[in-house]
Amino acid sequence: MFFEKQSLSPAVQYVVGFSGIFSFAVIILAFRNYMGLTPSDRAILVISSVAVASIFALVVSLRMHTTVSDGSLKIRFWPFSRLTIPIADVKQSEIIQYDPLSDFGGWGVRPGLGGIIYSMRGRSAVKIVRNGGSLIYIGTRKPEELLQSIRD
Repeated sequence: MFFEKQSLSPAVQYVVGFSGIFSFAVIILAFRNYMGLTPSDRAILVISSVAVASIFALVVSLRMHTTVSDGSLKIRFWPFSRLTIPIADVKQSEIIQYDPLSDFGGWGVRPGLGGIIYSMRGRSAVKIVRNGGSLIYIGTRKPEELLQSIRD
């Protein structure tokens, strides 16, 4: 049995938070005389504020859960994606080191290196070759434990 819960690093969360606060401040300064605005300008102010708050909340709430149990590997990249792979469908598995930006264009659920990666942070992943030949990379902070759970 293996379980790992990952989220964005605190540094990334702070950057996103400060960016959100800065964006919100710019919006407020741009429309500081709310009562003197036309109805369409007020609508733009409200929509912009809601958009900034929504993006901030979404980014901060991103989570990745990786579970190996009951003969299957489950990856849940909340709130976007989930994948279940029967362990019997794993032909080969190994630990790799990768560069998130140059190999996959960043973190998240992304294509690259001939497959798809599920990644939240770090540079370690378990590479899975499925029986059909498709590649899945699972970013993890516990690569040895994940690999051993898949192989057991």
